[in-house]
This record gives sequence, C-alpha cells and structure tokens, in this order.
Amino acid sequence: MAAIEGRVDALIRGFLRAEHVRSAAIFSIGPPESPIGAIMIATNHTSPFTPREISTCRLISELLSVNALTWLLHQQRDLAQQGRAALLDAVTDGVVTVVPDAGHAIPEGYVYSVNQTFSQLFNIDQVQGISLFQLLQMMRLTEETTNILLQEWSKIMVRNPSTQRGEFEM
Repeated sequence: MAAIEGRVDALIRGFLRAEHVRSAAIFSIGPPESPIGAIMIATNHTSPFTPREISTCRLISELLSVNALTWLLHQQRDLAQQGRAALLDAVTDGVVTVVPDAGHAIPEGYVYSVNQTFSQLFNIDQVQGISLFQLLQMMRLTEETTNILLQEWSKIMVRNPSTQRGEFEM
C-alpha cells in the first residue's frame, strides 16, 4: 500500500486505512489515451494478487470499458439524431430520409425519418422503419406518381454519397 500512498487523495487513503487494505490493484476504465474512470480491487490480506486474479480483474475492467463506451456512443448517436431532427424540422419543405437496404429484404429501402412538415402535409406519423413503398401507399398518391418515385429511387446507386433532390406534384 505504501507504493500508492502518494498517488491517491486523502479520501481514498482514509477509505483504505478504515478498511485495513493491504493489497490493491487499480484498473483503468476506457481507452488508455482517454480513460473515463478506474476500478480498484482491494483486500486486507498482505499477499499480492495472483496472476489469475489480476487477469480476471483486468477482464472485468475491459468489460466495464466496453459497456461504458457503448453507453457513450449511444448518447452521441442520440445527440446527433436530435440535432438532425432539429435541422430537418427547421426546413419548411417536407423531407423524408430513405435508407437503401443492403440486404435486399426491402428492395426499395426503408424510411429512416421524416420531418414535422412532411408528417403534417401527408397526415402521417410513426413511419420509421417501414418500406418506401408502404410510405408512398400511406401518402395516397396516384399509382403513376408512386411508380415514378420508386423508379427514381431505384436509379440511385447505393454507394453514391450524393444527395438526391426532386419534387413531385399530386
């Protein structure tokens, strides 16, 4: 314990003394270049931890790291989605985002999002995840307009990063 005495603050030192800690191991949580926390394993035995115990504790810290980073990524994704939604809702035109289905289970792609204007224009809500064809059916378009839109969509190359723009009349 003397080896870490000067490396921990007074609160931790007080806790270690109160619990009569004789051996401790501290493991970083998160990537080495930017840790987000630490986990300490301690015992009141004077013998050092075995290599197996150290290995088990390291595995636990790595699992905690993966869990914490997954949570952070989900938070970042949610913030990005909120930002995207705010931008789309600021647009006065109706906007629908369609994602091509690489697995071809839904050949025409599926709806990723629509903005509020789109929802109000077509009196449609809760369309995320449905196929483009289902969305077009819900919009009550003419069969000709639906077919034209599906044909235009099918011309877009999946790997093409450009934004496709267009208008249609009802």
